[in-house]
Amino acid sequence: MEKRKEFSDLKRDVIDAGTCSSCGGCVAICRLLDLDFLSMDPVSGLPILGGNQSSATANEACTTAPLVRAAMGDELQCPIDCGYCYYQCPRVEKPELQEGLEEYYEVVNSDEEITAAGVAEDVLTSLLASALADALVEGVVTVADADGGAQPEVRIAMYKGALIEHAGGNYGAAAAMTGLADAIVKYGLWSVALVGTPCQMEAYEKMLTVGRETHNAHNFSSVVRLRIAVFCDGVFTNKGEKREGCKICDDLTGQFADLSVGSFGAAGGASVVIVHTDVGKEAFESAQHWGFIEAKPLDRSAVAALRQKQAEKREAGLKEQVRRAHSAVQ
Repeated sequence: MEKRKEFSDLKRDVIDAGTCSSCGGCVAICRLLDLDFLSMDPVSGLPILGGNQSSATANEACTTAPLVRAAMGDELQCPIDCGYCYYQCPRVEKPELQEGLEEYYEVVNSDEEITAAGVAEDVLTSLLASALADALVEGVVTVADADGGAQPEVRIAMYKGALIEHAGGNYGAAAAMTGLADAIVKYGLWSVALVGTPCQMEAYEKMLTVGRETHNAHNFSSVVRLRIAVFCDGVFTNKGEKREGCKICDDLTGQFADLSVGSFGAAGGASVVIVHTDVGKEAFESAQHWGFIEAKPLDRSAVAALRQKQAEKREAGLKEQVRRAHSAVQ
C-alpha cells in the first residue's frame, strides 16, 4: 500500500520544483492550522514548515493533536493520516474545468459612496458590496496593501467601508486562500466571497473537489458562496522576472471563478466582467438591480482580443509545462 503523501512530498514535488503558485491553500487546510504548523514565508512567498510556532511546543502539539507522530526536539511532523496539503494542491493535479456561461460585459461602478471614495478596482468593490448588502455572503476574503511596502495582507471585510478601505490590494502577491481559515476560525463566518487570482480560484476548485468527506479542505471551501477572480498575467519579482510558479500558469482570467474582473479590453474607467456560472450571473444581475453597477455587452472585437490573450497565456503556460516535464526525465 502506497504511503500517504505529506508536506515533505509537496515540498519536493511542487515547491522545490518551482511550480508552487503561492496560493496559500496548503496552509489553509493544514490539520495543525491552530499550531501554525505551516505558514507563508514573507520573503519567498512560499509555504514553509514551522513558521510561527512560538505559541506551541512540539510536546504541546502532540498532546493537542493525538494523531501527530512523536516529534524529535522542536521539529513537528505531519499527522499520520493527513496529507491534505498534497492532495488538494492544483499543481500536483489540476482540477477539471466544467463548461460555463462565458458572458462578457463592459461594466462601470454606479455606487455613489464607492465613487466618492475614489477607490481603485471600483467595479470589483461594487460587486462585493452588493453581495454583502444582498446577504449572499457575510464577509469577503480580500487583500489590502500594507504600509511601508510590506507584503499585502489578507483581510476579512464584513461591511462596505472595509471593502473601500481594502480596495486596490495586490492579489497576486498575497496568499488569499489563507483567508478561508481566518473567515471560519477567527470570525465564525459560514458564507463568504473569495477574491483572488486565477491560480487561487483553481486551488479552491481542487480543495472543493478533493475535500468532500474529509477534514478542513471541505469544511473551509464549502463556506464560499461567491468566487471572483481578478485577471492576472503573472507576478513579477523585484528584479522584473516572472515568478517561477507563474511561468506554467495557463489561465489569464480565472475560468474556475463565478465572475472574473479585469481591465483588459475595457474603455477608460470601465472594467470587463466575465460571468462563468449561474451563481455569478445571479450576483451580477443583483448588483445591477440594486444600482451598484451598470453593464452592457462587451464589444465583439474586445471579446475576440481578450480570448486571444487568454489563448496566448494558455499556450505559453502549457509550453513551459512540457519543457519542464522533458527536463525532469533527462
